[in-house]
Amino acid sequence: MKCPICKKDLEIKNKKVGVTEDGEPIYNEYAVCHDCKKQWNLDKHRAKKKAEAEQKAKAVKKVTAAKAMEDPVKEFSEALEGSYAERLVTNRPKRRRPEQEEPQKQVYSNIPPKHLRESREQEIKANYQNMLDEDDEDEGGKFPTTLIIILIILILLAGCFAGYWFLIR
Repeated sequence: MKCPICKKDLEIKNKKVGVTEDGEPIYNEYAVCHDCKKQWNLDKHRAKKKAEAEQKAKAVKKVTAAKAMEDPVKEFSEALEGSYAERLVTNRPKRRRPEQEEPQKQVYSNIPPKHLRESREQEIKANYQNMLDEDDEDEGGKFPTTLIIILIILILLAGCFAGYWFLIR
């Protein structure tokens, strides 16, 4: 027997699951997989399968009993009015396909109409262009920052030069 999870062989063991009124132990057969650390109660599975088979057998008996009750009535009516198959063929209405005037177009519910898509697309393009224009304005704002940094460096250099000149004298 193979494990349904890891497809390796299972070890079959008898485990004590209880005690009868007389004190005798009750054993059930278990399939144990050491790799998956799982175990299955085989006796329980067998009992379920047996119960399902009994229910199916009862259902089949009921259906056959109902058919057996109908058969004498059908046989009698066939004898009076002709064969049952002939009546089915002659009295059966012909099936017609429903006529479709135009083939229906496939409609997707998650896609908006074309005019909405185009208006949203234009709006998004305009917003994107505005965003790009704002970035250009920010680049112009970088000029004063670089000017301030250059001025600070020049003031420091002038201070160093003045201090050096003062020490030499």
